[in-house]
Amino acid sequence: MEIQVIDDLLPQSYADSIESAVLGKNMVWSYMPTTSNLNLYVDKGATESPQFVHMVQDVGGEGSDYQPLFFPILWFLEQRTGQKSNTISRIKLNLLLKNLNYPEDGRHTAHVDTATPHIAALYYPIDSDGDTFFFNECYNQTMGVGIPSTLTVRQRVAPKKNRLVVFDGRIFHASSAPREHLHRFCLNINFV
Repeated sequence: MEIQVIDDLLPQSYADSIESAVLGKNMVWSYMPTTSNLNLYVDKGATESPQFVHMVQDVGGEGSDYQPLFFPILWFLEQRTGQKSNTISRIKLNLLLKNLNYPEDGRHTAHVDTATPHIAALYYPIDSDGDTFFFNECYNQTMGVGIPSTLTVRQRVAPKKNRLVVFDGRIFHASSAPREHLHRFCLNINFV
């Protein structure tokens, strides 16, 4: 599966509603000291930073009050790509704050969201900087825990309002912190 970048995924009014929700004061956020589990991934090329997370739907199906707002994104994904989501593993909204000290071409720890084969989708609800890096290297079950010692960048995708990126969840990927914008939001969806 190729990395698919889809701009203008949603009708403008729906994209605006999502933007208002993520920027609103009612969403509950949890602080995370890093963007991925550093017990699993050691990445010497990474520069970590903290992030905030809102769990829309966790493994097992429990969801937040915002689940009905975000879930229809999967229908638009299916309409544009033909990729049906039979089982949702997780839907998580990530928030990174502006960091003037973050290296200009820096990136966070490369990772996969889960070791089992899955499809991953990233939806950007607002314009920002802080590209997502996708690597040529993919996770496979024989690797065990960890990442390859060498990672080569396959593609960088900038966060743009109403943009969706769909890819094989076994592709190592990494976010990066915004340096220009106040924040970077990314809705991360994992499904089979």
